[in-house]
Amino acid sequence: MGTDLPVFVSKLHFLDADESYLHGVNGLHPDRSIHDAFLEVEPLTGAVLHGAKRLQFNVLLKRDKHIEQLANIRESTMFPWFMATEESIITKSKADELKADLLTPIKDTRIGLIIAIAVFGALTLIMLVFMIHSCVRYHKYKKGDADVRTPLLSATTLNHSDNSS
Repeated sequence: MGTDLPVFVSKLHFLDADESYLHGVNGLHPDRSIHDAFLEVEPLTGAVLHGAKRLQFNVLLKRDKHIEQLANIRESTMFPWFMATEESIITKSKADELKADLLTPIKDTRIGLIIAIAVFGALTLIMLVFMIHSCVRYHKYKKGDADVRTPLLSATTLNHSDNSS
């Protein structure tokens, strides 16, 4: 048991509809900035920051010469019956919470990067000092410097220490 209700849904003021719908009704002036639905979403989390849904419910009226109000309309006219609008915007506290949740990992990453660079720099400096020290010792050895070629403990040093005790 179906009913043929002549009710149709559109955007407010027949926004984006064929212009013929505007000709049957006076007082409609579609304006995208105030009549269109929209959704502003934070791209990383998908959180809705601001949004509005706006619908207009219309009744299809047909000319009827027996009813005074319908006697002079076009053959059929889409007549706005009522409009429904629902809008939501994120609160300041929720926006601050979202901002903190998004920025905290970035700050942590920066701190970790700074620590890694510092450790890498320190290790590089230590390696550089070690390499310079090794090169200096090698060149002294090549020259025949006594400091480098002479053993720390020699037979004469050991004999001398035995005699003194």
